[in-house]
Amino acid sequence: MEGEWYSMKGAKVTAATIVSVLFLGLGPSASAARPIDVSIAKTATGIYRSPGQHSDPAAPPNPQTYSKKVAPGASVRFFIKLKNPNPRALAHLIRGSGSSGGFDVTYTSGGVDITSSVTACGTNVTVPREGHRIIVMIITATSATSGMNGQFAIGTDMGACIAYSDVAIAKVRVP
Repeated sequence: MEGEWYSMKGAKVTAATIVSVLFLGLGPSASAARPIDVSIAKTATGIYRSPGQHSDPAAPPNPQTYSKKVAPGASVRFFIKLKNPNPRALAHLIRGSGSSGGFDVTYTSGGVDITSSVTACGTNVTVPREGHRIIVMIITATSATSGMNGQFAIGTDMGACIAYSDVAIAKVRVP
């Protein structure tokens, strides 16, 4: 494979991307599959921000970002929706930020704690055909004090902990 390839959404596709898709067991026909879309909401039934824009979490502004205030010792929740537009179930590597800067981060799916696998180079998550799956990101201000900020990303990973391909960002601030 030589040259640069681009997806229908304009994202650059490399040999590493193709290897990641094949590694996940989707087979050669997966090249026609549309990627899982990652979006974020403040409440489970809230409005999910998802422009379908795939970007690096460090490159502001990212419209898939929500911010919340959190009191010292308290927790806030963000709801991450993984949406599969394909007519068959699709597995994808999901990776998220770990605890840092006075904030503890926990991830759950279906009530099960999946933090260690999400923060350790990711975990494969299967999303049903034309369906979605919710991951809850819980951020606790364990030792954060007034004026401290935190920013935590979760998204689909291109494989081998290289880079996000679609990401949602949760920002917190201790007032």
